[in-house]
Amino acid sequence: MKIAVMGAGAVGCYFGGMLARAGHPTVLIGRRAHVDAFRAGGLHFEGLKFDEHVPVEASTEPEAVRGAQLVLFCVKSTDTEKAAAQIAPHLAADALVVNLQNGVDNTERIQSRVTCPVIPAVVYVATEMKGPGHLKHHGRGEDRTEKRTASCLVQSRNCGIAAPGEGALEPRVTPRAASGAGLQANPARGAERLCL
Repeated sequence: MKIAVMGAGAVGCYFGGMLARAGHPTVLIGRRAHVDAFRAGGLHFEGLKFDEHVPVEASTEPEAVRGAQLVLFCVKSTDTEKAAAQIAPHLAADALVVNLQNGVDNTERIQSRVTCPVIPAVVYVATEMKGPGHLKHHGRGEDRTEKRTASCLVQSRNCGIAAPGEGALEPRVTPRAASGAGLQANPARGAERLCL
């Protein structure tokens, strides 16, 4: 399954890097300095239990989401509508967008610009970009392996989550995996959210 990360900053690189380490073809879409570093030597992922360069594809162009079945949406909240509109014409018909942003209404703002399903996620990792192409993981989520993280995200893609109100996945609380990741009901909205 091809993965695209729209907004390859600290959060996007953490989850994109975990997916790439698990063997998923992953493209990181971000700023020129990071993209140049990714292309030259991969994502420098300084984790709590490893420090390595992870091979990834990289682009500064939103159309790099083309062909991705799972799109992690990680741009700053102020760029939400613009970035969603930029990727919209390039999204596959069967794509799923997972919103990893801070903010209360960003999922709805993304959904207003794209036709594929968008689900919100709650992110529990402390990360920073130490320099171009260099991700530092400070904590939270350290009990996750790349395979568990990837499994949770890929499961979100494969379980048939539909746009709110379409009812493909009944709102319910699903057991959280030992990794601390899983799907949970959002009672206020009656829709699912991904807890990572």
